[in-house]
Amino acid sequence: MGRPKREDGRNARTVANNKYNTSVYDRLAVNVNKGERERLKEYAAGNGESVNGLINRLLAAEVPGFDPIKEK
Repeated sequence: MGRPKREDGRNARTVANNKYNTSVYDRLAVNVNKGERERLKEYAAGNGESVNGLINRLLAAEVPGFDPIKEK
């Protein structure tokens, strides 16, 4: 059995997570050529990180004062 749905049919946990993420993070969309997403995922996984972690690490190395998010 799943969690009970809200009256509007949405999952309460998802709604709460989305509200938190919107209040704490800015989102960026990164476009890459077809096939590169999978290659980036494999590269990041080979280094024990997510694609998001990879991008944050690279930005921290290149942009003075950039404060990367800490992955859980």
